[in-house]
Amino acid sequence: MSFSDPTSKSSKRDDIDRVYDLVLDSYREAGYPSDLVVHWALPRNDARRLLNHLGETRPINLLEIGTFVGVSTLIMAAKIDDGAVIHTIDPNFPLAVELCAMNTPACGADLTVRHQELALRVAQRLGVAQKIVFHAGGFSTAATFASTKNDANKTVPVIGPEVCEKHGPFDFIFVDGLHYANAVLSDLRLAYQYLKPGGRIVLHDVIGCWGSNVRQAVYQFLSETPGLVFEHGHYADIFDSIGVLKHFPPREDRQSVASRTDDPSGLFGHSEFMAHLNAIVYSLSSPKSVVSLGGDRGGLLLDLAHCGVQDLLHVGDTPPYVSKAHGTLPRMEAFAFEGVYVPSRRFDLCLCLGSGDEFEEQQLENLIESCIRCSDTIVFAATPPGELGIAGRGARPIGWWVRRFWRRGYRFHDMIRPSLEPLIYPYSYSPTYPVRSSELLNLYVIRREPAAGPEQGCLLEEVLVEKESRIEDLSLQAVFNGILLQDTLKRLKASENLVARSDALIKEIMQSEERLRRAAGWITRLRRRLGL
Repeated sequence: MSFSDPTSKSSKRDDIDRVYDLVLDSYREAGYPSDLVVHWALPRNDARRLLNHLGETRPINLLEIGTFVGVSTLIMAAKIDDGAVIHTIDPNFPLAVELCAMNTPACGADLTVRHQELALRVAQRLGVAQKIVFHAGGFSTAATFASTKNDANKTVPVIGPEVCEKHGPFDFIFVDGLHYANAVLSDLRLAYQYLKPGGRIVLHDVIGCWGSNVRQAVYQFLSETPGLVFEHGHYADIFDSIGVLKHFPPREDRQSVASRTDDPSGLFGHSEFMAHLNAIVYSLSSPKSVVSLGGDRGGLLLDLAHCGVQDLLHVGDTPPYVSKAHGTLPRMEAFAFEGVYVPSRRFDLCLCLGSGDEFEEQQLENLIESCIRCSDTIVFAATPPGELGIAGRGARPIGWWVRRFWRRGYRFHDMIRPSLEPLIYPYSYSPTYPVRSSELLNLYVIRREPAAGPEQGCLLEEVLVEKESRIEDLSLQAVFNGILLQDTLKRLKASENLVARSDALIKEIMQSEERLRRAAGWITRLRRRLGL
């Protein structure tokens, strides 16, 4: 069988699905059923995402971290141009070692074969072996899944630096090795040194089971490595776990992003949610004066007018939120944050609700300084990096914000989200606010703190960054788990409805059969009377 085989049973499907099916067919013919191969290998939907990135870049020299049985290796080999090559690195244990650590059933297959040996066999069957170079060992760490799970002795030599030095640089890198945060971070640090300008690093499992670990590593890497943007799919797309790191495009090449102020699909476009958020914000300090920097998402500034706040100021380069339900409009001052906004006086409360997602680094610094010039109390929102259509390309991890505010004497307080959690609790068929994205995750109160000594301040900074980063990790994972649970509940409800309809149909059929039997008896008696 080959990828160009026109008689393949999947030839009528789209090209990517055809390639994926051919690869799984080849494993099955080699004695390894699909149920075993895809248990921990690249799923079909993620394969589509990976190959889409591959098609956009047309790479010649590729690096893969984590071969396992070779599903991703083979589908990439099927799609890259002739003359291109994939260097793939894996501990290359016998299958029994990793599958035992994964608690995966053998399905009757030979588990004495090593990962890359099986991958090579299938690659030869498919005619792509010449595009693949296998390297046995660890990329940036000697640890393996087996050594971290159940056998500390199952470590391997680190060969990544040697492979990269000899065969790099690479224009496409796929990271799908050990998914613990420290291993992913060390993989990224090493791989990035050998990434060509304009190249991409694609990662697997940025959402889902390993998502918290992988994103934690990516966020730390982003904080160390300016000039990169991180993107992944929506959390609501529960079977999409591919993410990508690529170089930040020049400012003139970026597409303008429409304001999210009145997006009806998001929570900030949900009037009931905004009313609840307004009550929470007002109860924090009962402000007499409020300034909003940037976009007034959802009209929160105007909602505060209903609580009796009359001194309202909107500062930004877009008009304030306007609603026919409000009779009062805030004063407006145009400002683009190319510099620091210096108010004529201080306010009781400053609102900054995700206005800087598309800002440059210096503009973000200016925004922070502007918040501090305005008030001792700030309500602040910034979406974590990554989610397409939700987070802007200038989004930063929470640790980035915590450090910069802390160095100016301000500390983050997680005082808003606990009040919202009961209303977005997923174990319900109809939560008050259906959450489909991560847009609420960084919603904080920031307050001025008493000055600390230099040594104490540095220690507290690290503690605060670690605390807030972990909160973000858990919150992101909770959002995914909540969406997954909601999907399961909807499927369960649909199944219950189907069973109910089936029961009703069966009952109706039984009643119809009874009526037919009665009719047949009546016809039989009538025929007897008529002598027929």
